[in-house]
Amino acid sequence: ALAAFDLFSFTFVLGAIRDDLGLDANQVGILASASLVAAAVGGVLAGALADRIGRVRTIQLTIVAYAVAALLSGLSQDYWQLLLCRVLLGLGYGGDWSASSLLVAEYARPDTRGRALGALSGAAPVGNILAALAAAGLAAVVSPDLSWRLIFAIGLVPALVAFVVRREVREPPSFR
Repeated sequence: ALAAFDLFSFTFVLGAIRDDLGLDANQVGILASASLVAAAVGGVLAGALADRIGRVRTIQLTIVAYAVAALLSGLSQDYWQLLLCRVLLGLGYGGDWSASSLLVAEYARPDTRGRALGALSGAAPVGNILAALAAAGLAAVVSPDLSWRLIFAIGLVPALVAFVVRREVREPPSFR
């Protein structure tokens, strides 16, 4: 849900970003697509990385990657900076999804694996809803040129999750 928050919050502040950075329609379209394309690449890369260094470590790295990229998105001063940050965020998001799916599938009992993976998949819309609520709340109290930056700053929250994952989750026996 937190990863989806970072990925989908972009759609709720795209108009403010367009106006603040003076973007044209092509730039807006590329920005809107970049994270999703990068997420596919990140998923493939993180799957290979998870086989090499472990699911938990890969999840930690990908969470930190998309959390930092979200923060840097909010600090972007032009199109190119924002595009780079959104690509990095997509790589992290896709990587997190891939490694998290592996971890859940390996820990879940065969008779509950479908429900466990369904719960993981069902968290993405929750993140989208949280992003919509946060964007609406910020838009109501701060200017548009600040609200889009603040919504991305909230993306640091997943870094706290990475800390918990590091301390509490162990590699599944199948990986060890």
